[in-house]
Amino acid sequence: MALAIRDFSYLFTYASKLESFSTLSRFLVAASFIASVFVAKLYSSDPLLESARLALVFAFELLVVSYFRGLKPVVSALRIVVFFVAIGTTVLYSSYVLGWATPDPASIVVGAITLVALFFSFSLLFQLISLKEWRSILSSIGAKSYALLMTLVVPQIPVTIFYASEAFTTVKLKYGGKKLYKVIVPLVLLTVYNARSMFESHLLYGVSYEAKLTLFKRKDVLLYVVEAVLILAFTLLGHATCH
Repeated sequence: MALAIRDFSYLFTYASKLESFSTLSRFLVAASFIASVFVAKLYSSDPLLESARLALVFAFELLVVSYFRGLKPVVSALRIVVFFVAIGTTVLYSSYVLGWATPDPASIVVGAITLVALFFSFSLLFQLISLKEWRSILSSIGAKSYALLMTLVVPQIPVTIFYASEAFTTVKLKYGGKKLYKVIVPLVLLTVYNARSMFESHLLYGVSYEAKLTLFKRKDVLLYVVEAVLILAFTLLGHATCH
């Protein structure tokens, strides 16, 4: 579990391999995945088509993320997301079996797939675009205060998740898998210390809002091909299901 948490934290760090692609292409890919999830939810005629489209989007998301980070770390990190989604799905299904007011099993499955696909879609906005690029984008549209807020908050996400894996391992070794609630104290302390250090560094050195935003690079063709194939498969899947 600790290894999965650690790999999950790495999903929110910027990979140097992304520098080979332009800012525009990376943003468009992330935006196309988000749009595809909403289109699948709003314009699919039946739960089967909706589930198939969401699964397709999720498969392409894994393809893109795995290209930049490797398949093994992504699959390991995915276990955390699937774990919490499985807990929620189990609770809802148990409520359905007990006769409480809950969605039917088909809706529960579709909702679980939607949650995983949507999470990965929005996470791509921070996985594929660096924080300095976001600062430059936001400051250029007059949202410099939001750029500063993002600078203080977003870097805390992977660090806090990484600290959680360290705290989880420490408590597990010390108490032999028991008293896991004691993870909270070291996690809170480590997070507070890190937040204070980051805030002090920004007060001392300031924040740069300048970054080179690129519109095209040679390797962009790969990402645009992925987008085109996704749109084509998305459309053909709808026609096949209708017939």
